[in-house]
Amino acid sequence: MPPDISHSKTALIIHTEPPSQDPSVERTSVLHYLWQGGIALLMASILWRELRQMPHAEALWVLFCRQLSEGALIWLLLCLLLLPFNWFGEVMKWQLPLSRYQGFSKMQAFRAVLAGVGVSLLTPNRMGEFGGRMLFVAPQHRWKSLAINGVGNLAQLLVLLLCGGAGSLWLLDRYLHFSPEWRWALLATGSMVLFAGGWAYFSMGFVLRVLERYTPLFRLRVLGEMSAICTALTRRDLFGILLWSFIRYAIYSTQYVCLLQFFGIQATSVDAYAAIAFIFFVQAGIPLPPIAGLLARGNLAIWVWSWFGADPLISLTVSFLLWCINLVLPALAGAVFLMSVRDRGRVEWKRLLPIRRQRSGG
Repeated sequence: MPPDISHSKTALIIHTEPPSQDPSVERTSVLHYLWQGGIALLMASILWRELRQMPHAEALWVLFCRQLSEGALIWLLLCLLLLPFNWFGEVMKWQLPLSRYQGFSKMQAFRAVLAGVGVSLLTPNRMGEFGGRMLFVAPQHRWKSLAINGVGNLAQLLVLLLCGGAGSLWLLDRYLHFSPEWRWALLATGSMVLFAGGWAYFSMGFVLRVLERYTPLFRLRVLGEMSAICTALTRRDLFGILLWSFIRYAIYSTQYVCLLQFFGIQATSVDAYAAIAFIFFVQAGIPLPPIAGLLARGNLAIWVWSWFGADPLISLTVSFLLWCINLVLPALAGAVFLMSVRDRGRVEWKRLLPIRRQRSGG
């Protein structure tokens, strides 16, 4: 008697049918891409509005076009060539420690950093870069990314304080003619702040353990995990992050010097780097988003470069062009990367809950 193959055929047919997709998954994916596109469009619209409403925007454009035909283009080209090296330094100081937990190629890290730049344009002191980068990190490693990013920002702040303090003392002594008593007072205060900051940076594990013991806030699970990540960083890791922060600072300052040369602002190399360090030092204390604080930063540049006889419109153009090259161009690229990122899952928000301590029996 021939075998009955009707069941096997049915099983074969059932097995070869394509699996049906869950409608809820499709809706979630569509909402995710709509959210990403909305964020990118919001960034572009705010940027375009601020650029159009900027005072003297037409005069700045006319001055820039005139300088393209009259100035030494080699300085502008050098400034543009330094752009990828500037952000490569930021990639290195974030990607190297994070690669212990998640495999990251340099290109993937570069996309994440630029996405963070795009989001940071809308937030005070560029705090939004945390969220932009976290979208490219696996959910179980996003708090690690946040902790490492915070360490990198702390290292960058130490470099800014060190160079900014030295540049400020040079300018105050050379152009404002402070009395020796004021110079020594500022030098002593700055030295103590830098020593305390450097000690806290390289003794991060000890500082965090003290905070965990005496600060109730560290009972939050996420802060405890982030503290553990920072404590696990070795002295070599911290020195590497600090070194890349200094390289970034040097490249960014050199870009500024190139634009000064391009627009013909006369200043010696020492005076130029000291003035730039002073400008960066004061800018760090302006708690405004990069877009909203552009006018305030421009007024600061006008005041500083007036010591060297620079025209106010030229000073404003230099400051605005440096901002466009180092923030607007990377932010536009970051908006494209932000739209193309895939959903890697949700952040584990349960880690924000306090850690429940087990009661000892007896």
